Amino acid sequence: MNSSVYTYVIVFELSADLNIAAFEQYLKDSEEIIGFWNHIPFVYCIKSRVHSAVLGQKLSLFFSGRKFLIAQIDVSNANGWLPMDAWNWLNHPHTSKRGTLSDVIASLSWSDANSPPKR
Repeated sequence: MNSSVYTYVIVFELSADLNIAAFEQYLKDSEEIIGFWNHIPFVYCIKSRVHSAVLGQKLSLFFSGRKFLIAQIDVSNANGWLPMDAWNWLNHPHTSKRGTLSDVIASLSWSDANSPPKR
């Protein structure tokens, strides 16, 4: 295994039969994945020591025929509007795992203009 740590973005086609829980469990349990987050639902950033081709082979089992993309991120040439902890994660060497879709949704703060409908 390579000693360099690569940062990747993974995006995929959503479908009703996609088992996101199994995918996230793989990210949590896999020795190849050093850490991950998904501050944008269904967009995952991961850190790994393996090349994208190896990850693609393993992840294709979860996406079975669906479109997906794994691309290396050049953190020194990245820009966007993300929470500060996302930028800190991208720019700092990563040693522990964190972040699930349910954690992200639970942590969203709603303004009055964007608050969910009241029941």
